[in-house]
Amino acid sequence: MATINGKALVRDGKPLDRAYSNGQLVYGRNLLIGTNSNAKSSLNAGNGAYATQYVDFDNGYKYNFSYTKASTNYAVYLFSGLQKDKFKPNTDYVLSFMANVSRDIKPGVRFANNASQHNFVKQVTYPTILSSNGDQKVVIQLRTDSTIPDESDQSLYINGFVNKVGTFSIWDLKIESGDTATAWTPAPEDYI
Repeated sequence: MATINGKALVRDGKPLDRAYSNGQLVYGRNLLIGTNSNAKSSLNAGNGAYATQYVDFDNGYKYNFSYTKASTNYAVYLFSGLQKDKFKPNTDYVLSFMANVSRDIKPGVRFANNASQHNFVKQVTYPTILSSNGDQKVVIQLRTDSTIPDESDQSLYINGFVNKVGTFSIWDLKIESGDTATAWTPAPEDYI
Protein backbone atom coordinates (compact mmCIF):
# COMPACT_ATOMS: atom_id res chain seq x y z
CA MET A 1 0.00 0.00 0.00
CA ALA A 2 1.29 3.47 -0.89
CA THR A 3 1.38 6.04 1.89
CA ILE A 4 2.36 9.65 2.21
CA ASN A 5 5.22 9.97 4.69
CA GLY A 6 4.43 13.62 5.32
CA LYS A 7 5.98 14.96 2.12
CA ALA A 8 6.29 12.30 -0.62
CA LEU A 9 4.29 9.32 -1.82
CA VAL A 10 6.18 6.11 -0.97
CA ARG A 11 5.65 2.35 -1.07
CA ASP A 12 7.96 0.05 0.90
CA GLY A 13 10.26 3.01 1.61
CA LYS A 14 10.74 3.91 -2.06
CA PRO A 15 9.25 6.96 -3.79
CA LEU A 16 6.53 6.38 -6.38
CA ASP A 17 6.59 8.12 -9.76
CA ARG A 18 2.80 8.32 -10.25
CA ALA A 19 -0.44 7.55 -8.43
CA TYR A 20 -4.02 7.25 -9.68
CA SER A 21 -7.41 7.41 -8.01
CA ASN A 22 -10.44 6.10 -9.91
CA GLY A 23 -8.41 6.17 -13.12
CA GLN A 24 -7.42 9.82 -12.63
CA LEU A 25 -3.76 10.85 -12.20
CA VAL A 26 -3.50 12.51 -8.79
CA TYR A 27 0.26 12.49 -8.12
CA GLY A 28 3.37 12.77 -10.26
CA ARG A 29 6.90 12.66 -8.88
CA ASN A 30 8.65 16.03 -9.04
CA LEU A 31 11.92 15.68 -10.98
CA LEU A 32 13.26 18.99 -9.64
CA ILE A 33 14.96 19.06 -6.25
CA GLY A 34 14.92 22.02 -3.90
CA THR A 35 11.82 23.71 -5.32
CA ASN A 36 10.75 24.90 -1.86
CA SER A 37 14.17 26.30 -0.93
CA ASN A 38 15.79 29.58 -1.84
CA ALA A 39 19.03 28.03 -3.06
CA LYS A 40 18.25 26.92 -6.63
CA SER A 41 16.72 29.97 -8.38
CA SER A 42 18.74 32.71 -10.06
CA LEU A 43 18.53 35.24 -12.86
CA ASN A 44 20.89 35.51 -15.82
CA ALA A 45 19.99 39.16 -16.09
CA GLY A 46 21.71 40.52 -19.18
CA ASN A 47 22.30 44.25 -19.56
CA GLY A 48 19.15 45.52 -17.81
CA ALA A 49 18.76 47.16 -14.41
CA TYR A 50 17.16 44.63 -12.06
CA ALA A 51 16.63 43.42 -8.50
CA THR A 52 15.92 39.89 -7.22
CA GLN A 53 14.29 38.71 -4.01
CA TYR A 54 13.28 35.48 -2.29
CA VAL A 55 9.91 35.85 -0.59
CA ASP A 56 8.68 33.41 2.10
CA PHE A 57 5.48 31.78 0.90
CA ASP A 58 3.48 28.72 2.06
CA ASN A 59 6.43 26.87 3.65
CA GLY A 60 8.60 27.71 0.66
CA TYR A 61 9.70 30.64 -1.44
CA LYS A 62 8.64 32.73 -4.39
CA TYR A 63 11.46 34.02 -6.56
CA ASN A 64 10.74 37.61 -7.57
CA PHE A 65 12.71 39.65 -10.07
CA SER A 66 12.06 43.14 -11.32
CA TYR A 67 13.49 45.04 -14.25
CA THR A 68 13.50 48.83 -14.00
CA LYS A 69 15.44 49.01 -17.27
CA ALA A 70 14.80 46.20 -19.74
CA SER A 71 17.58 43.86 -20.78
CA THR A 72 18.05 43.92 -24.55
CA ASN A 73 20.39 40.94 -24.93
CA TYR A 74 19.14 38.19 -22.58
CA ALA A 75 17.07 37.73 -19.44
CA VAL A 76 16.70 34.13 -18.28
CA TYR A 77 15.31 32.58 -15.09
CA LEU A 78 17.49 29.60 -14.08
CA PHE A 79 16.63 26.74 -11.76
CA SER A 80 19.58 24.50 -10.88
CA GLY A 81 17.68 21.59 -9.28
CA LEU A 82 17.22 19.56 -12.48
CA GLN A 83 17.81 15.83 -11.85
CA LYS A 84 19.08 14.93 -15.33
CA ASP A 85 19.49 11.25 -14.43
CA LYS A 86 15.70 10.93 -13.98
CA PHE A 87 14.93 11.78 -17.63
CA LYS A 88 14.53 9.22 -20.42
CA PRO A 89 14.99 9.81 -24.17
CA ASN A 90 11.93 10.34 -26.42
CA THR A 91 9.62 10.82 -23.44
CA ASP A 92 6.86 13.32 -22.69
CA TYR A 93 7.17 15.53 -19.61
CA VAL A 94 5.17 18.43 -18.26
CA LEU A 95 6.56 21.51 -16.53
CA SER A 96 4.19 23.41 -14.26
CA PHE A 97 4.74 26.38 -12.03
CA MET A 98 2.92 29.28 -10.47
CA ALA A 99 3.58 32.76 -11.84
CA ASN A 100 2.53 36.34 -11.41
CA VAL A 101 3.74 38.86 -13.99
CA SER A 102 3.23 42.57 -14.51
CA ARG A 103 3.86 42.20 -18.27
CA ASP A 104 2.59 39.41 -20.53
CA ILE A 105 5.28 36.87 -21.46
CA LYS A 106 5.50 33.79 -23.65
CA PRO A 107 8.06 31.59 -21.87
CA GLY A 108 10.56 29.43 -23.69
CA VAL A 109 12.04 26.40 -21.92
CA ARG A 110 15.40 24.64 -22.23
CA PHE A 111 17.36 22.10 -20.19
CA ALA A 112 20.91 23.27 -20.85
CA ASN A 113 24.27 23.75 -19.17
CA ASN A 114 25.70 27.01 -17.89
CA ALA A 115 26.86 27.97 -21.38
CA SER A 116 23.28 27.39 -22.62
CA GLN A 117 24.47 24.36 -24.58
CA HIS A 118 23.52 20.69 -24.71
CA ASN A 119 19.77 21.27 -24.51
CA PHE A 120 17.92 17.94 -24.54
CA VAL A 121 14.26 18.97 -24.51
CA LYS A 122 11.84 20.32 -27.09
CA GLN A 123 9.01 22.58 -26.00
CA VAL A 124 5.66 21.31 -27.36
CA THR A 125 3.24 23.96 -26.07
CA TYR A 126 3.78 27.72 -25.82
CA PRO A 127 1.33 29.32 -23.38
CA THR A 128 1.21 33.05 -22.69
CA ILE A 129 1.42 34.18 -19.08
CA LEU A 130 -1.02 37.08 -18.87
CA SER A 131 -0.46 39.98 -16.50
CA SER A 132 -4.22 40.33 -16.09
CA ASN A 133 -4.56 36.84 -14.55
CA GLY A 134 -2.69 37.50 -11.27
CA ASP A 135 -1.41 34.30 -9.61
CA GLN A 136 -1.74 31.57 -12.25
CA LYS A 137 -0.61 28.02 -12.93
CA VAL A 138 1.47 27.70 -16.08
CA VAL A 139 1.65 24.31 -17.80
CA ILE A 140 4.16 23.60 -20.60
CA GLN A 141 4.38 20.29 -22.46
CA LEU A 142 7.91 19.04 -23.22
CA ARG A 143 9.51 16.09 -25.00
CA THR A 144 13.08 14.89 -24.52
CA ASP A 145 15.39 14.34 -27.48
CA SER A 146 16.42 10.89 -28.66
CA THR A 147 19.64 11.17 -26.63
CA ILE A 148 20.44 12.75 -23.28
CA PRO A 149 23.88 14.48 -23.22
CA ASP A 150 26.61 13.31 -20.87
CA GLU A 151 27.15 16.77 -19.35
CA SER A 152 25.88 16.82 -15.78
CA ASP A 153 25.40 20.53 -15.14
CA GLN A 154 22.10 21.13 -16.94
CA SER A 155 19.64 23.61 -15.45
CA LEU A 156 16.08 24.55 -16.26
CA TYR A 157 16.06 27.78 -18.31
CA ILE A 158 12.90 29.87 -18.72
CA ASN A 159 13.22 32.84 -21.04
CA GLY A 160 10.82 35.42 -22.42
CA PHE A 161 11.84 38.39 -20.29
CA VAL A 162 13.97 40.31 -22.83
CA ASN A 163 12.81 43.88 -23.50
CA LYS A 164 10.41 43.76 -20.53
CA VAL A 165 10.21 46.26 -17.70
CA GLY A 166 8.20 44.84 -14.83
CA THR A 167 8.03 42.42 -11.93
CA PHE A 168 7.93 38.64 -12.35
CA SER A 169 7.36 35.94 -9.70
CA ILE A 170 7.87 32.18 -10.13
CA TRP A 171 7.24 29.46 -7.54
CA ASP A 172 6.09 25.84 -7.07
CA LEU A 173 8.07 24.48 -10.01
CA LYS A 174 7.40 20.87 -10.94
CA ILE A 175 8.46 18.61 -13.81
CA GLU A 176 6.82 15.20 -14.03
CA SER A 177 6.60 12.46 -16.62
CA GLY A 178 3.59 12.30 -18.92
CA ASP A 179 1.36 15.07 -20.19
CA THR A 180 -0.79 15.87 -17.14
CA ALA A 181 0.26 18.40 -14.51
CA THR A 182 -0.64 17.46 -10.95
CA ALA A 183 -0.55 19.61 -7.82
CA TRP A 184 2.87 20.76 -6.67
CA THR A 185 4.78 18.43 -4.36
CA PRO A 186 8.46 18.49 -3.45
CA ALA A 187 10.80 15.89 -4.91
CA PRO A 188 11.03 12.78 -2.72
CA GLU A 189 14.82 13.36 -2.61
CA ASP A 190 14.16 16.53 -0.62
CA TYR A 191 12.74 14.47 2.27
CA ILE A 192 13.70 10.80 2.02
